[in-house]
Amino acid sequence: MSEIFGDLDAISWCEKNAADALSDEKVPTPIALMGKKSRIWYEPRDVLLVISPLNYPFFQAIVPIVQALSAGNAVVLKPSEWTPLAGLVESLLESAAIAPNWVQVVYGDAEVGRQVIDQRPDQIMFTGSIRTGRAILTRAAEHLIPVEVIQRANDSVYGLTASVWSADADRAERVARALRVGGVSINNVMATEATQALPFGGVGQSGMGRYKGVHGLRAFSNLKSVIVDKDGDKLEANWYPYTAKKYRMFTAMMRALFTDSPVKLAKFGVLGTRLESYAQKATRRR
Repeated sequence: MSEIFGDLDAISWCEKNAADALSDEKVPTPIALMGKKSRIWYEPRDVLLVISPLNYPFFQAIVPIVQALSAGNAVVLKPSEWTPLAGLVESLLESAAIAPNWVQVVYGDAEVGRQVIDQRPDQIMFTGSIRTGRAILTRAAEHLIPVEVIQRANDSVYGLTASVWSADADRAERVARALRVGGVSINNVMATEATQALPFGGVGQSGMGRYKGVHGLRAFSNLKSVIVDKDGDKLEANWYPYTAKKYRMFTAMMRALFTDSPVKLAKFGVLGTRLESYAQKATRRR
């Protein structure tokens, strides 16, 4: 139940927030570059390999798939051989009208994982043990993973910065967006490096990661997620014991929340209160 609710919540969050989170971002331009404008464009990495673990296998597969698709990427999912959920993800994606070439699922053991990494995905998202993580990192390090003139430029294995020159501003922006590089200076050379609010880094064999600006600060930081529960003594409804009645109530609550209705929050609140009350009684009866 908790995996399904979490997946629905992730889908709902992306529907509401992904467009704003990935929209073009304005950043300050130093006074020495007066007359110029600085922007950050968020672009897809292209193909993301998701290697999901044996615990919470449904949640840890669907959520990265949803986020990767929302960011414009294609996805290859390699689930744990211990909890493959064979066919489940594919059937759900098909029912959601997700094109087969947007998400592909491969099944197998560690050797299959190595073969997929050797296909050189643009980024790998792994959740699991330290031992497996080290093996994946070692394999990926060999490949430096995390039409017309544009095609020739993008055929390069390097992609640090580029310059685009044109009197047509719209045309210059179209070309700049199509280039697979870490930074673009339009009608200038290496101006992105001189703007401290802009992150600096490359793609392909020009490296991975970013520094400078807010993104640089975050790259050198450990992002710690914290939540404080002031009522930690109370057992939440999604935990054991599991009963048929609790499952029915939980399902009704999820349907209320994720149904397009002007009263969905009120209905969700009422059903949630009932479920919470029943869960506490079921726990005391144990």
